[in-house]
Amino acid sequence: MKRTIERKITRQKIYEGQLRGNSRGFAFLVRDAGEDLFIPHRSLNGAQHSDIVKARIVKGDEAEVVSVISRGITMLTGRVEKARGKVFVIPDNESYYTDIILEQKNAEKAKHNTKVLVEIINYDKSGRPIAKILEVLGVSGERNAEILSLLINSGFSDRFSKKVITEAEQLKEDTDYSARKDYREMLTITIDGEDARDFDDAISITKTAAGFTLYVHIADVSHYVREGTLLDAEAYKRATSVYFPAQVFPMLPEKLSNGLCSLRPDEEKMTLTAVLNFDESGDVTGFHAYESVIRSNYRMTYKAVQKILDGDAETVAKYPDLIEMLKQCRQLARKIKDKRAERGSIDFATIETTIKLEGDKVIGVESYDFYESNGIIEEFMIAANEGVARELESRKYPCLYRVHESPTEEKVKTLEAYAGGFGLMPEGKYLTVKDVSAFIRKCQQTEFAKLISDVAVRTMQKAEYRTDNIGHYGLASESYCHFTSPIRRYPDLIVHRMLKLMFKGVSEKQREEIETKNVQAATHCSQMERAAEKAERDVVDYYKAVFMKDHVGVEAEGIISGVTGFAIFVMLPNGIEGMITQDTLPRDSYFFDSKRYLLKGDRNSYRLGDKLKIRVKESNVFTRKVTFELVESK
Repeated sequence: MKRTIERKITRQKIYEGQLRGNSRGFAFLVRDAGEDLFIPHRSLNGAQHSDIVKARIVKGDEAEVVSVISRGITMLTGRVEKARGKVFVIPDNESYYTDIILEQKNAEKAKHNTKVLVEIINYDKSGRPIAKILEVLGVSGERNAEILSLLINSGFSDRFSKKVITEAEQLKEDTDYSARKDYREMLTITIDGEDARDFDDAISITKTAAGFTLYVHIADVSHYVREGTLLDAEAYKRATSVYFPAQVFPMLPEKLSNGLCSLRPDEEKMTLTAVLNFDESGDVTGFHAYESVIRSNYRMTYKAVQKILDGDAETVAKYPDLIEMLKQCRQLARKIKDKRAERGSIDFATIETTIKLEGDKVIGVESYDFYESNGIIEEFMIAANEGVARELESRKYPCLYRVHESPTEEKVKTLEAYAGGFGLMPEGKYLTVKDVSAFIRKCQQTEFAKLISDVAVRTMQKAEYRTDNIGHYGLASESYCHFTSPIRRYPDLIVHRMLKLMFKGVSEKQREEIETKNVQAATHCSQMERAAEKAERDVVDYYKAVFMKDHVGVEAEGIISGVTGFAIFVMLPNGIEGMITQDTLPRDSYFFDSKRYLLKGDRNSYRLGDKLKIRVKESNVFTRKVTFELVESK
């Protein structure tokens, strides 16, 4: 019988791909080409989430696993469960649909409800993983254990190896500036958030007869992090720093991120400087890039700069030599922003929250304050990134571009339908891809701006890194890269190296070799960026759930931010969103109108934008979900 099955399999087409699991036990086979194939639990044959497998189609788009080519996940975190005389680990990763057996010596010592990091060492006959405990992270549900779990499951680490730390500690400050452009006498400042510790960008500006000259100075991380070193290998592996509330898990050890490379005030630092000339209307008329040295005069915060721009007497008196400089910065930034708007760039007013911590206690969740001073730095960094990308492209040097494809028509229709639920419609009959920017600007004049922008971001394609330049749809930019944050992003470090190669000159063969290497780096950095973003979202959701757990029973007002056939979602002013399930709404015969995002009953109706008074019913820190119950409709 077995031979008969094997003969049948050999005659059928075999597909290879990676499994994407689901918490309900089934999976999808994700292929490089073609639609995903559905694989029910009974047909997984011991294969697990993220494994690379061979599969055959059973019927339609349903398949079964024939063999496992390679295992995808070897380490993961989870909660120890002791029940009915058995000890196993329930994975934190919901996509990993199988509980994990602990090897005998670990099972005897493991404590119930602890959060652990395990390594899979084998599989039993049914394909169920067997693991050993590498580290006990703490008690499940406690802050540190949950934070580390989210970090580790995303592919990052909270520590560097001893060898990497040793290599970093052996680095010394280089003070040979003879081959560098000297900007030490130029008035230079950094502008960052109040909690920032690593400063990788600084700015200077001068008013000229033709307009303005902007100097964007970026820490020369590539001078210290050389290719082929352990430091470089570790930075590449991480690809990005991860930012949690009150915590940073850096791409580089502290000796570099907060020391050698950080553009701290009154310290001479090596930089790469992008010099951009602008005319009075805000058009770029010239660009140059140099290896340089600077001496930052002030470490400024967005809040302090905004106070100066607003004319706050106390702050103005404290920084009299910055008043004219900051006025020029504001003038130029506004011109650059207007130019971006003219070409169709999209500015998203997304929902961002700040978690307020006091020790381990979450004392508040607030909307993030975005000042015009934030926008000034944003405009200057975009301009510098574009300038570098254009320069490398025009001189035919390799570049790791930051690209963004235009949204599909289907996604645009989703955005149109969502905005329509708030009573906002495009001026034409239908919303087209080229109209998205103007439509979002129109929506931003309403009280629903952040909700619509949030959905608009989700309807867009994901920006990513590529070696071929297809432009950046969101910024309406023909050439764009990341150059301005090499302390926290590996792609920026690659771009710095490309600039230095351009300064020196390389052969055509070397360019081709670099291009090939950058293709792999682009894929890896894009993947790690998405992993970091998910981890950061999950941690914020965890803190929100912790905060709301202390507010069960509290009443508040919010607006409906989402409507489905089974529930409505309500957003509070602080950015916390909760769900009200349909079965807890006033009894009625409800019908879900998906085109208008409307849950309609004979006596009660709920649509996007409606104001409600809610009561916090439940907050689950493990699932990071908050549940509300309706008090009254406004």
